[in-house]
Amino acid sequence: MLKVPTQSEDKHVLVNENDFTTKGMLKTPAFYLLWIMYFAGSLSGLLVIGLSQDIARDLGGLSPKTAGYAVAVAAVFNALGRLGWGALSDLIGRLRVFTLLFGLTALSMAALSLFQLNAFTYFAILGIIVSCFGGFLATFPAVCSDYFGTYYFGSNYGLLYQAYGISALIGPLLLSAVSQETHAFLWASVFALLGLVLTFFVRTPGNFSTAGNQRSDK
Repeated sequence: MLKVPTQSEDKHVLVNENDFTTKGMLKTPAFYLLWIMYFAGSLSGLLVIGLSQDIARDLGGLSPKTAGYAVAVAAVFNALGRLGWGALSDLIGRLRVFTLLFGLTALSMAALSLFQLNAFTYFAILGIIVSCFGGFLATFPAVCSDYFGTYYFGSNYGLLYQAYGISALIGPLLLSAVSQETHAFLWASVFALLGLVLTFFVRTPGNFSTAGNQRSDK
């Protein structure tokens, strides 16, 4: 059974100099780079998952019955991506995994737009895109914790997570703004390339002890 910690227990929560308040986090370049990366990483997956059956029929020429398997494929690879990519980031590092995720996403979205698809190629590409999408969702919370600490994780990650919400809003707008859905996939590929480039610039913020990052636990 869960219980509310007593006041004495609550005082023993570990807080260190790398625990950024939200105000302190907003003063670091890393937050804004990660926010853009989160947006760029989420866009492709959100576009494809919502249209997986339509893409199978329209671009792959698959029958309605075969296209229906797209939902199951997306669900399975989303789950596998969250488990696999998250575990890999613990082994080789978050930014190395981001480099792989953005590179695979950019190539897959371009292939989805430019190549002739059949059942095998479509489901393979769909699996890669959705697996990477799951990887982004598994790894960004860990990055937020690594970069800004755990004490204010709820408010800090809540702000970083807004990038996901904005990408969910921009995706339909992007589809309505282009003449063909394949053009939207190319734009998503460009955003993934942008995310890839940013992985070479984002850096872990150092200790931040200015007034903007003073804690309220004293």
